[in-house]
Amino acid sequence: MDFAKSILGEDVYNDLIADINNAKGTKSDQLQSKYFRRIPGQYTRLSINTNNDGNLVTKDGEEIKFKDIEKVPKVLVIDEATHIPAPVLQVLDLYMGQKGGQLILIGDEAQNGYWNQEAGIRSMEANMMFSARAPELTISLRDNNIQKQANLSAVRALID
Repeated sequence: MDFAKSILGEDVYNDLIADINNAKGTKSDQLQSKYFRRIPGQYTRLSINTNNDGNLVTKDGEEIKFKDIEKVPKVLVIDEATHIPAPVLQVLDLYMGQKGGQLILIGDEAQNGYWNQEAGIRSMEANMMFSARAPELTISLRDNNIQKQANLSAVRALID
């Protein structure tokens, strides 16, 4: 996730990943996390911490500023999104929303994805995806099949 590292900075990104991987506690009052919290009554639902301005903050209220990058993409497409922990996807969605961009998540929810069983942290579930921000593809897109031109047209239609 080089992009996440570039917008958060290496230290914050590594701290977030360590926070996700080392989190324990399957109940809201047990989860000890610097960057996210469990939604009460929801075992697998997490939310990153944000302040009233919609910016990422630590549990202590320290605001995490996104780094300036030279060229902000209009569209960020993540393939195999089920292999990325939900808090990281939420950070990327927050960033793209602030920059006026679009986040498109592609993945097969039937595949095994990220899962920290001790804390109930997993990849995004289909019903948790940012449906207003991530259109659903209803066709198979492969770069090596005979439908390559049709595939490219279909992707362009989503982006335009």
